[in-house]
Formats: sequence, C-alpha cells, structure tokens
Amino acid sequence: MAVCWVSAGSRNASPPTLAGRILGIVMFAVLGLRPLSMSLGGFIIANSSLTTLLNASGCPIAALALVGLAVPAINRFGMFPAPFARPASEAP
Repeated sequence: MAVCWVSAGSRNASPPTLAGRILGIVMFAVLGLRPLSMSLGGFIIANSSLTTLLNASGCPIAALALVGLAVPAINRFGMFPAPFARPASEAP
C-alpha cells in the first residue's frame, strides 16, 4: 500500500522528465532492499525472539505514522494540486 502511495505521489509531484529516475529509486527501495531487510530480520530472530523483531519494526512505523499526522505537509499530501500538472482546459 505504501508503494502505491509513493508511486502515485511521485508521479504527480515530479516533472515528467524525471519519471524514470524516480521509478528506479522506488523500485530499488522496494526490491533492492528486501534481501537486506530479510537478513536483518533473520539475524534479530536468531539472536533474540520474534517478539523483539515485531517490537523493533512496529515501534518505528508507529512513530513515523504519528509524525506524519503531526506534520501538516505530510498530513495533507495530495489535497493540493500538483505543481507540474496541466489544467484540465489544456489537456490534449
């Protein structure tokens, strides 16, 4: 779900000339970092417990969600027109 949100937001908030580069960064974050996160999760489970892993991953996510609610620029993401969007009257 987060990937869809970032992908949709980056398409609307970035110029079309940078679309490929932004997609590359998003794909790296989604697919390229997965083996690293799996190995880190396996290491944490091997040395402690599943509860520790879930707490160590859930607490930062909850903290970032609260920050997102507190920061107006993040909270109102998508409520304003994109800076590079053409008006509907100029659409081909």
